[in-house]
Amino acid sequence: MLNVINVLDCVDWERSDIQRFKDGSWAGFNKIVFDFIRIPDNTYMFKFKEMAGVCVYVTEAFKDLIESNKLKGLDFSEVYDSEFTEEKEQEQKIAYEAAIAAVEQNKGQEFSYEEAEERVNQGAAVASGKWKMQLDNKGGLWLGEIILDLTYQWMIPVYIPPVLLGFQWHEVEKSEIRDLM
Repeated sequence: MLNVINVLDCVDWERSDIQRFKDGSWAGFNKIVFDFIRIPDNTYMFKFKEMAGVCVYVTEAFKDLIESNKLKGLDFSEVYDSEFTEEKEQEQKIAYEAAIAAVEQNKGQEFSYEEAEERVNQGAAVASGKWKMQLDNKGGLWLGEIILDLTYQWMIPVYIPPVLLGFQWHEVEKSEIRDLM
């Protein structure tokens, strides 16, 4: 229905978290940061050359236009906040590291993954570093990971990542798991 041909050179390569192949060439982004000075004011949609065949990005102006006209059916996911400065990014990383340290400092008795699984099945919530496991109100197992905004990103695991099997766990307060389904 729509072919966006506005391709811009607007990636802030210094601040973006870049995935690289073994030979050092570009493979993708873990986190993309745009240089909004390079995006003209009248821009609503754009692509950038490295991912022009895959992704289309829209600006806040486009989102405002859609919402002001009460159009439905689009789900906007924020990729980058132009007001999120390097200083704010550093503050966020410090707060994230402090939150994980607090989880680890305020722990009681530690136990293996096997015991953690038993406790979760009995209704407890357990954590290890940035990871948390608990059941929802229907008895389904959820695995959460603290993300940079200090909330948990929850998922229903198809399998437990093997790295978690070697962690030491401890009981914590349960978190609210919103119905994501």
